[in-house]
Amino acid sequence: IQVATFGKGDAGKLTIRASQIDIFDTEERKNGFSTGIFAGIIQDPFRSKELPVGNGGQLNINTDRLSIIGGGRVEASNSGIGKAGDIFITAKDLVEVVGSSSLIAANVAPQNSSNPITPELISGDGGNVTINTSQLIVRDGAEISVSTFGQGDAGNLSILANNIKIDGGENGVLTGFFASVEEG
Repeated sequence: IQVATFGKGDAGKLTIRASQIDIFDTEERKNGFSTGIFAGIIQDPFRSKELPVGNGGQLNINTDRLSIIGGGRVEASNSGIGKAGDIFITAKDLVEVVGSSSLIAANVAPQNSSNPITPELISGDGGNVTINTSQLIVRDGAEISVSTFGQGDAGNLSILANNIKIDGGENGVLTGFFASVEEG
């Protein structure tokens, strides 16, 4: 599920209301795309020779339970020029992010493409992530992050929860909350 701009202009606003939302990916995916809910400014190096320009969309998720498992993603990103989108999650009972590559993120970064268009020109501020829930579980290599790998500031990460559990699993895999600005 996605709101995005691939050219010039702003992405839209997406609101999802459901009692339970399960987002999961499979290792057998053949199309190269992750499963998830996305908003952003998305670069398509195979169909366009120009960076997209605009502001990323806004994701609003209202639920009792949100599970992001096995590589599923909720992401607001910018791989062009502009501000990445914002993510607002309100989950009455639980938000769980479990497994390597599972994430909730707002970032400015080149897409995972073998042929990015001028990655050094990607610029703009990262989006914000706001989570309000009773219980938050992040484990086994999952992450919640705001970051920029381009020119600009990372967004804000705000979490309001009664109970937070972070567990890297048996292998001590990097798991948790991250706010960063990276070179490049």
